[in-house]
Amino acid sequence: ALSSEILSQGGPSIQVECQQYIDTHDKVPVGRAVVTHTGALRQKYLLHCVAPAWKGGNHNEERVLAETIQECLKTCEKLKCKSIALPAIIREPYNIPIFITSKVTLKTLQEITCPGSGMKFDYLKEIHLVLAPVSTMKQFIIDFSETFSVRET
Repeated sequence: ALSSEILSQGGPSIQVECQQYIDTHDKVPVGRAVVTHTGALRQKYLLHCVAPAWKGGNHNEERVLAETIQECLKTCEKLKCKSIALPAIIREPYNIPIFITSKVTLKTLQEITCPGSGMKFDYLKEIHLVLAPVSTMKQFIIDFSETFSVRET
């Protein structure tokens, strides 16, 4: 899983800081993001977020997933970050179907970054989607062309 890879590459200090947060504040609430140091990673910040567990789609999972993505972007803006690497939130432990993750992520990015959305980004200028494995990337490519297509009038 991505979190295991981050801990492996970043070192034990990330896990220690996460455990300190949990000991002090309890678990991170669904839809929220918490910032820690990055250990041995070269990034400035590491955001830890909790997406909704997939329960068949009848428990506001898509809305909460969108709110989770928005929370990450808002947190980056508050930290004056220029960019974010945003992984596709799927699989373990959330089990969100890839096509749902793709559509919700792209729709959220489209809505939150368009003029008139109410969101203003003075610092955050780049959003890098981290899409692995290849099947995830393929789904995002399909949905990207549908979400951001220019329709002739």
